[in-house]
Amino acid sequence: NPGFCVSGLRRNLSGPIAEKMKNDEDAYAYSTEEGSRQLIYGCVGVPEGGEDAMRGAYVDLTNKVSDEGLADYMKDERGIKAHDLIWVGCLLS
Repeated sequence: NPGFCVSGLRRNLSGPIAEKMKNDEDAYAYSTEEGSRQLIYGCVGVPEGGEDAMRGAYVDLTNKVSDEGLADYMKDERGIKAHDLIWVGCLLS
């Protein structure tokens, strides 16, 4: 969960919504680097800090493994199976 970050995703917005998004970014958005940490930790873990358990996990904005923000799908049998296919496959290749 990278949270609300400054990025180019909103570059084509115009009018009042563009102004609101810019104001929101200025007020409380994470930098792109800050938001990317959770994605990187979830992909490769942080082995030098003993946080290898982060690999393949949902990492929240406090850089902790959590299931609080997960969709219900990811907590049921189908989601767990999809998780294992993706992450175990990645680790084996």
